[in-house]
Order: sequence, then structure tokens, then C-alpha cells
Amino acid sequence: MKRAGVVGLVLAGMGMGSVGLAATPATPPVVAPAPVPASPPPPLPPAVDVSPALTGGGGATAVQSGKPGKPDKTGKPAKPGTPGPSMEILGFRSAHFGMSESEVRAAIRSDFNASGADVVSASDDLEKTTSLQIMVDDLLSVAGKGRISYVFGFQSKALTQVNIAWGAAAGVDRSSEALVDAADVLRAHFLEKPFQKDDMLLNWQLSDGSTVVFRGLDLHRHMVLLVLAGEKLSSPTDGGGAPLVPALKITTLMLSYVESIDHPDDFHLKPGAF
Repeated sequence: MKRAGVVGLVLAGMGMGSVGLAATPATPPVVAPAPVPASPPPPLPPAVDVSPALTGGGGATAVQSGKPGKPDKTGKPAKPGTPGPSMEILGFRSAHFGMSESEVRAAIRSDFNASGADVVSASDDLEKTTSLQIMVDDLLSVAGKGRISYVFGFQSKALTQVNIAWGAAAGVDRSSEALVDAADVLRAHFLEKPFQKDDMLLNWQLSDGSTVVFRGLDLHRHMVLLVLAGEKLSSPTDGGGAPLVPALKITTLMLSYVESIDHPDDFHLKPGAF
């Protein structure tokens, strides 16, 4: 799947094109965001615990920061100035940002025992990036079979993004209910992590009908982005003929780990070129 894909459409819908995403949308969507929960959902039961499946010891991990910490395991408040946890988004499982293609192939072999013909090479003619893609049957049971795309930058030729797609974007027929259920599980999982609160987005509906279920940034502005997208069922207008947010049939769930939202490593025209 091309790097732009659903993620590119989402970024464009937020007024940032395919080149990045600000802390808040540059152009507000037609419909205001859904209310943000006052507190994270209750902890997930073990049957739907996605931590081992998604991180596998790598990926988005909690590390120590210089910010005041939460109470320690004894329940005692942390001392003033005690470092607390913060997120560091490294990549996905054993595949970390900055790795070469050969290193990512080794990570894929380690994480999913996939090699040879199971790993498909692809390229994006528009953004001049390349990718390695695999299909995984049981990454997240509620979501079904998914496609993982490891994207390498235009100039660096190193890993800059990992996209995980379920449903139509992965070439798999999956019910809207199953994809929404999977999005709920993943959002609850990420809400338990110490992402930067000021940069977090929850249930933000875009003008094309897609929904940013979750967006989180770490201190280095690496991003986790979870999006529900689909097929347009209608194009409603208000009384004056102005377009409203279209109704969608949810067909795709996309989870992306992005190294840089401010300086993406893809082909784009230089300022002043035209």
C-alpha cells in the first residue's frame, strides 16, 4: 500500500496535505470533535490485551522523562523533580526508525517469521518512497487479517513509517462493526500510555467523514495515528446547499507509526521551484 494512502487523505482532510500534521488541525473540520472522555476507559481484560501483539518489546514504549512523576509502585507520591514516564515511539516491534532495508527484513523475520516471497517490495511513484509489505493473520484477532507496510524514505532510504491496515486497505473484507471494535480496543490501549496530553486527539471527525480515533506524539514529535475510513454513502448539504460531513460505511482501519510529521522524507517540490 502506498505511503500516502489513508494516512495521506487524513492529513489532507486536516488541512496539512500529505506533508505533516500540526498539534491541532490547521483547518477545523466541518463537524466539531466528539467529546473527549474525562478519563481513560477502564483497563482492558487480558483477552483483548494488545500490548504484546503491537509492541513485542519494541515500538511505542514508555521511558523516563524529566517531568514530575506519578506515584511509585508503593503508592507513595513521587518526590518533586522525580522523572516520570513519557512515550518514545521507536517504530514497530523490532523494526525501528532509521533501519536499512536489510535490517528491517531481519526484524520482519524475527517478529513474524516471514521472509522470501512472503515479503513484497513496493514503491510509491509520487512520493518516491519504497516499502516492504507482509500480510499477518493474527496481529489483532478482533480486526482480522492485516497488512503491515514498512516505508523507507526518499533520501535516507531508511525506515521512516510503519502502516498497519485492516479491512479494504489490506484487501480484506471486514465488517464495519469489527473494525470499529478493533479501533476501540486500540484507542483504550494507547490511552493507557503516557503520551503528551496537549498534542493528543481523540475521535476527531474530518470533513470527508473519516475519523482520527487517536493521535499521540512523543517528545520528539514521532506520531502514532489511528484512523477509521470508508466509502461515502451520501453527500448531505445544509439548508443553504453547503456540504456537510458525508455518511460513511467504515471499511478500513489504519494504524501508523511515523518518525517525523514536520520533515517527512518523501519527494516534494522545493519552495520557489515554480
